[in-house]
Amino acid sequence: MDIEETKFITTEAEIKQFIGFPKKRKVALIATIILSAIMAITLFAYLLLLLIKLIEPNYVVGFPKGIFYLPLAIASLCIFINVNKKAKNSVVNQFVEEVEVMYGEDAKKQFVNDLTAVAKENIPSNQKIEKFNALLKQVHDDYISKRENVYTKEEFLQLCEKVKIAIWVANNEGKNIELDDPNKNNCNAMLAKLDGYYKVRNFFAIKEIYEKYSGIYQEYAQKRQASLASKLEYNGKSTFDGMLIQKIGYDILCGFLIVITLGLAYPATLCIKQKWYAKHTVYDGQRLYFDGKGIQLFGLWILWWFLSIITCGIFALVLPKKILAWKTKHTHVCCENKEFGSEFKGSGVVYVLLLIGLSLLNVITLSIAVPFTTCWHIKWVAKHTSLDGRRIAFDGKGIQLLGKWILWAFLTLITVGIYGFFLSIKMEKWKVSHTHFID
Repeated sequence: MDIEETKFITTEAEIKQFIGFPKKRKVALIATIILSAIMAITLFAYLLLLLIKLIEPNYVVGFPKGIFYLPLAIASLCIFINVNKKAKNSVVNQFVEEVEVMYGEDAKKQFVNDLTAVAKENIPSNQKIEKFNALLKQVHDDYISKRENVYTKEEFLQLCEKVKIAIWVANNEGKNIELDDPNKNNCNAMLAKLDGYYKVRNFFAIKEIYEKYSGIYQEYAQKRQASLASKLEYNGKSTFDGMLIQKIGYDILCGFLIVITLGLAYPATLCIKQKWYAKHTVYDGQRLYFDGKGIQLFGLWILWWFLSIITCGIFALVLPKKILAWKTKHTHVCCENKEFGSEFKGSGVVYVLLLIGLSLLNVITLSIAVPFTTCWHIKWVAKHTSLDGRRIAFDGKGIQLLGKWILWAFLTLITVGIYGFFLSIKMEKWKVSHTHFID
């Protein structure tokens, strides 16, 4: 945020709005959960009654009145999303984010508490606005003075990837790192040290370390850019060029293998499909490739299911993250150095909760929210993914996909379902077209 564009509180109504956001969020969320629960229980009971009717044909089953709670549940959810959006875009939130970047989560909570205390003081409006803005200005002045030496979370993660690449280049090309640290050539130790500095917001130490590696990284980046110039496909755009007939063929083959092996061939079929998807995916003109093998995943697959059994299914909750991390580890970018490694660093627990939450949202909205939940899912995964030392980002929006979703549904309807076969390819093309490398 530029200092010339800085906005402060001008009315007491803005202060009241800031105080009201948490309460409105909580009420809307509770209402959504309660209404969705009532609807879900009613529909579940209705399904049980339908089963009874199969056994006893004379049993009369009434209309499930719980379905009438659907509009209310959707309205509550829309209110919750709208309040969250307003809170995020509010004037005060910009200053709260500055505090978090400079001093961390605990300082952010304390700052919000300080603002809340001022907002609740029984003093004239003009005095309240003055005290409120004094707190905001103090934070912003501090932020402006430190901005050149402050890293946001995203900037810090990019910096870590650059340090990792610089260490690899130094170790493999015999370059000297002018840093007085015994672990200067140890990637894991140095990244752990940087992470420790970031947690306590010691930006000076982070910048001092990075400056020792930046020269090596910049030299490598310039060489890489020069070599890439003539090798980019599709004019440097992101696209997916797989064909429907190919996908259908692989789906039939993989389905057949899973059936005849009673599921034992799943690791092999996953690799077959992933290799095809990667082969036809291009990010910013650079094609991906997948080098994972079924035999590599098979051992892990058996181990994971064994752990799931002895933990009574608890370990199975992290399987989605385990599979995603393994696929990412073996996905690489053409013309990049695979030694830099591909990683998915998202939390397994958070990922499972995200999948459950988005699935429930799709159910209670009768799939109306699918375009939005799809974008939220892809964006979260991209945010925690790096391919061969390069971080990726997804810039697609639910409202963009919603228009296409409605069009695709209409075309599927008027073609009696025929167009539906193309949806998976259409969706993949749209997703890839909005995915890019950050650096």
